[in-house]
Amino acid sequence: SHDLRTPLARLRLRIETQCSPEVADAAQAELGAVEHIVAQFLAYVQGNTGTASGRPASAVELLRSAVQGCAERGQPVALELLAPDALVPSVGLQRVLTNLLDNAQAYGRAPFTLAWSVDPLGQHQITVWDHGPGLSPGQFAQAREPFVRLSTDADIGHCGLGLAIVAQIAQRWGGQLHCGHDSVDRFGVWVVWPPAAAPSANPELAPGEGSVPIRR
Repeated sequence: SHDLRTPLARLRLRIETQCSPEVADAAQAELGAVEHIVAQFLAYVQGNTGTASGRPASAVELLRSAVQGCAERGQPVALELLAPDALVPSVGLQRVLTNLLDNAQAYGRAPFTLAWSVDPLGQHQITVWDHGPGLSPGQFAQAREPFVRLSTDADIGHCGLGLAIVAQIAQRWGGQLHCGHDSVDRFGVWVVWPPAAAPSANPELAPGEGSVPIRR
């Protein structure tokens, strides 16, 4: 990680301090894409070694933070909170959210919705919905393979690891990655996993605390 990121940090500093504003603005986008690819490679390697799940954190707070980050980048995402809060591995869930949202915004169509819910078996579920055409089962199977890109239309910085990382994390949690359309023809990609994969209650919360509204 250090060997990859240190030269990028030096390059960013040189761009910011030694280039004209016009050149710097153009170069920042390219550099950001390279940094994103490096981060994806590192996440995939760490997933293969079973590391970097992170400390337990509030799922609802992580979802709210992800939605706020999208809004700050001018990419609004609605938030649906359909289940009580729970503790989840922080780094792992952040990677799931980042990759699902990035994929939806790169390949799908607005409006976008991020939902936290419980599936019929009582498993935790995170879903990202969009209004694009979605993927067939065969395409979805391909997209879960590492380094596979089904489209060249997405922004630079996509290296075909997004869904592979999410599938990797879901498997490590004893869960699964799925996709499909709902009754109003939204396309969704979701991760489900059993509560036993992470602490199910926050010891710092008193009984009855930590619940969230049914819909937001």
